[in-house]
Amino acid sequence: MYWHNYTLERRSLVQGTISTTRHLAQLVDAKLQTAVAVLEALAVLPSLRSGNLDNFLLDSIHGGPPEWLAGLAVTDLKGRVLYDSTHRNYEWASWDRKYYVDVPTVPKISEPYLGGFAQEPVVAVTVPVEVRGEHVLNLTGLVRVQEFTKLHLALPVPDSWLVSIVDEHGHIISRTTNLPQYFRMPGNASLLSAMGGSDEGLFNGATVDGRRVLGVFSRAASSRWVVAIGIPAEDLATELRLRLVLSSIALLLATAVAVVAVWVVARKIALTVRELRTPALALGRGETPALPQFYFKEAEEVGSELLRAADLLQSAQHRANHDALTGLPNRVLFKHLTDQQLAVAQRTNAPFSVLFIDLDGFKKVNDSLGHQAGDELLIQVAQRMRTQTRAADAVSRHGGDEFAVLLFGAGSDDGVQVAEGLLDAISFPYRISGQSCLVSASIGVATYPLDGITTEALLQKADTAMYVAKARGKHRVVAASKLSLDENKKTF
Repeated sequence: MYWHNYTLERRSLVQGTISTTRHLAQLVDAKLQTAVAVLEALAVLPSLRSGNLDNFLLDSIHGGPPEWLAGLAVTDLKGRVLYDSTHRNYEWASWDRKYYVDVPTVPKISEPYLGGFAQEPVVAVTVPVEVRGEHVLNLTGLVRVQEFTKLHLALPVPDSWLVSIVDEHGHIISRTTNLPQYFRMPGNASLLSAMGGSDEGLFNGATVDGRRVLGVFSRAASSRWVVAIGIPAEDLATELRLRLVLSSIALLLATAVAVVAVWVVARKIALTVRELRTPALALGRGETPALPQFYFKEAEEVGSELLRAADLLQSAQHRANHDALTGLPNRVLFKHLTDQQLAVAQRTNAPFSVLFIDLDGFKKVNDSLGHQAGDELLIQVAQRMRTQTRAADAVSRHGGDEFAVLLFGAGSDDGVQVAEGLLDAISFPYRISGQSCLVSASIGVATYPLDGITTEALLQKADTAMYVAKARGKHRVVAASKLSLDENKKTF
């Protein structure tokens, strides 16, 4: 039995560590995707696309560069440097080939190397710059490796465990100890061998500094980098022995509690039987018996009442947070969900978008066919919106013919693309009360952190963009980031 418990505890420890590597791999991808998103946002600046690099320099440092960015560079398609923030005389700067990742048509990530002003550990992320669909320049940003080190130093693992991040070729990017000594070196042979055949698993062997470990690893889905955690052999034995001792103690305590519980239940049964004597004698005398409180039947009835009260509470909460007509989350729940997503985004730097939608032509249908037909139209609109969005997204009715959508993990371009799909779906003819009806929509899109870093700011920007869409002629999508200065100042 003890050996069986030992095996189960060891398996539990390994599974828990694999879950930790998966989580860290997701955070690594999120950090890189944030870098790509920032660079892609810079790549569409008019100053860069027009070749005005002096103005681009001012635009790119507006508000201060992100902490993770060690440098920016612009090159033409032949690799010639047009702008390099890490050199004062960038016109004549010699170009580090690792600083430049081929001629990408999609975002690409380099191998790790030493770069930037401080010659610190970095990776280069390169995105294409396009003008009217033509690839004309490349924009490269240097991402500090210390940003990835911060991620694994925050993990809740013992200090003696070794956490490391390697790129898809097996070069060490970050590790908990001695990073300067082992930066860019190949990881240990056991890890590299295991990486070659799987995206996740176990490995046994020695680290690059000679420590014997049981290791687990997970590969990030997007970057293909690998996160590995090595559990020192001595720690593993100590940890598992401790868990085994604790399990044994818990088993003994559970046995003792069970014995006490059996004794208590038996005593209550005996008391219940004795308490039945008084009402039984009273019944024999023809008197109305006064029933005492019994232990088991009364407990069961109390449990039933608690369940009933819980059902009533859940029903009341659902009515308070959902629209009675469409069943969608209402304005209150939508703001709560947006607050939650904002908290996640602030930790992971992942974007998300908010859509405000107002139906065009709904009043005409409501006035001509009646309120019942108007309600049926709103129900069908809600169904189409749920069909067009992912299960993880939130579709809300704010009242009347106004709706809102929360798109998890969607940047500005993704938000606009989803909004255009919703516009097409909403604008398709409806069959209401035997008649064909047409409505359209005006949709505003606001994206974190591009358009705001608070829930209130994002909701206000989406609302403003929606009214601008109406002012521009309805039946259209407007992104808050594309509004003119005058349009942003207007209060609708």
